[in-house]
Amino acid sequence: SYKYGIVFQEDGSARVILLDISVQLQALYNILKSALMAGTLLTFVLFLILLPVSSKIADASVRNAEKQKQFITDAGHDLKTPVAIIRSGVDVMELTQGESKWSSNIRIQTQRLERLIEQLLLMARLDESSEHISRHLLDFSAVLREEVNAFLPRLEEKKIKCKTVITDGLLLHGDEVSLRNLLYLLLDNAAQYTPETGLLSVSASTERKKIRLEVSNSVDRLPNLQPEQLTDRFVRGSAARTQQGGGSGIGLSLARQIMRQHNGSIDLVKSDANETVFQMVFR
Repeated sequence: SYKYGIVFQEDGSARVILLDISVQLQALYNILKSALMAGTLLTFVLFLILLPVSSKIADASVRNAEKQKQFITDAGHDLKTPVAIIRSGVDVMELTQGESKWSSNIRIQTQRLERLIEQLLLMARLDESSEHISRHLLDFSAVLREEVNAFLPRLEEKKIKCKTVITDGLLLHGDEVSLRNLLYLLLDNAAQYTPETGLLSVSASTERKKIRLEVSNSVDRLPNLQPEQLTDRFVRGSAARTQQGGGSGIGLSLARQIMRQHNGSIDLVKSDANETVFQMVFR
């Protein structure tokens, strides 16, 4: 509570000065105490005011999210019927009048719409399931080979060569339906952007007790986006190309969501003038 100073005189003597500052210290303590009490009180009052407001905002956000999921699901199911009718009408028209460039274009756009509907429904299901998926021990090597073989007819239509290097006996704890959807999305994305007579490669192996899956395809033009943007929803590398190839900008986003559910990652590890390589790592 005291401050002191020593003043030396010319004759060699010294004078000691003592100053009592207890009153000033007490005043400072009182100010700090009052400020802390006022801050605590104001924080409590602010909390009481914001608590019901934030609860309403959170409830509104949850309701909006649920309504959006329900809308996507309902719209997807409702769109299936008219799309099926359009496809049947095109089949009948081609049987009676023969195939034309107009009927071919309608068929292509119908197929594109069907893929978009399936992806929207898958997106809604993944949002609903969130992180809760049933995991079982799967022979990932066998599942991967089955999905690649089922995709071969589509690749043959574009005269795309397919190369597979899959290690036998890859075991993975995961949801089989989700993993099959993942493989379809990856192969579908690669097929869309691979030019005719191009090459699509699928490889799977173990690395430090992790399963690494790579899907690569030759390209004639690189996407005009940053690699991390390619897995965002409704983002497409090139509007012109996706109009021709049927891309919706959802596939890679869904693939990333499925990988997250399986504690994995998806990255574009290579992108040059000849090839793009997506790598998935299951931890």
